[in-house]
Amino acid sequence: MIYKIAPFIIVLIMFLAPITIAMIIDKKYRRTSLIFSSTKQKKKMGLDMYLIRYEETDSGSKTEEVVVAQWRKANAIHSYVVNKYADGVDDCQEIPLTLEDIAELNKLCKDVLDDPESARDKLPTASGFFFGSTAYDEWYLRDLKDTVTMLDYVQLMDKDWCHKYYYQASW
Repeated sequence: MIYKIAPFIIVLIMFLAPITIAMIIDKKYRRTSLIFSSTKQKKKMGLDMYLIRYEETDSGSKTEEVVVAQWRKANAIHSYVVNKYADGVDDCQEIPLTLEDIAELNKLCKDVLDDPESARDKLPTASGFFFGSTAYDEWYLRDLKDTVTMLDYVQLMDKDWCHKYYYQASW
């Protein structure tokens, strides 16, 4: 019986390999993470980036933070968010984003994936000590594909546009 479903399982694993999905509950910081993240880099030091959604708890008085997307060294995404929504100030601060902002970034990533030659103009890479490669290569395109997957999910799960989001990075 198992030999009949083995090819299906192998194809499923190959399809999910580029993206890791994990549920993490951090009681100390009251942060729940449903993470779709790129598995590209495995180094400990680097640019770590998060899209976090605030949710009200059952009592309605406090909010809980849920990590809905996570990147590592996707410096073009980081540069775009910092320059567009934080006036270029990059102090690892929380940067508020609306669902419209998220949709705009998602569309931009899709546009660059449709026309990779436009990457330097539409979504340029940024250099930094822990920011990773600035090449417009397969890893850059994979970061954009992963971003589209994550942001499509965020938009799908928040159809009512009722949550508050913020972006935060650390290095």
